[in-house]
Parts: sequence; structure tokens; C-alpha cells
Amino acid sequence: MPSGSDAANHPCHAKAQLILRHQDELFQYVVVEGLSGHNNLAEQQIRPVVVRRKLSGGSRSEEGSKTIFNLLCLFQTWHSHRLNPFQQCLSELQFS
Repeated sequence: MPSGSDAANHPCHAKAQLILRHQDELFQYVVVEGLSGHNNLAEQQIRPVVVRRKLSGGSRSEEGSKTIFNLLCLFQTWHSHRLNPFQQCLSELQFS
């Protein structure tokens, strides 16, 4: 077991500190009834985007990739909140 200053320099030290700093936020699914302990729903929601990207070869630039990702996130959020994507786009464009 590393001692004193050796422990602070160990590669796992920063990760351990991060875990300790956020320990109250971890494993909330144990405390909160109905909260899922996995991210399968999120994975399932982005799967069509990932498949489409792989089939098309992706975007041609980093900026294009970010734009597509942001738009798809917006559309998925609107869909999950049962909002009309067309109306939401119009609303966003009117206020920008």
C-alpha cells in the first residue's frame, strides 16, 4: 500500500477523489424509488442516430457533426416531451 505522498501521486488518486467528492450523487437509484440503475433507455434513444451515422459515413467535418448531434438531441427531447418538432423549430427561429 502506498504511503503519504506516494498515494497522492498514484494514477488512481484523482479518480478516487472525484468519486469521494460526488459520492452522494452516485447510486441514487438505490435511494430513489423508480429511478433506473442503468442507462438502457438513453442508449436505445441514441442508437438510431449512431446507426445512421455509421451507415452514412458520418459528417464531413467536426462542426457538421456537432450541428447534427445538437439538432438530433433537440428533436429527441421534443419527442420525449410530446412536443411538435416543427412548431418547436419555428418557435426557436422566431426568438433567435
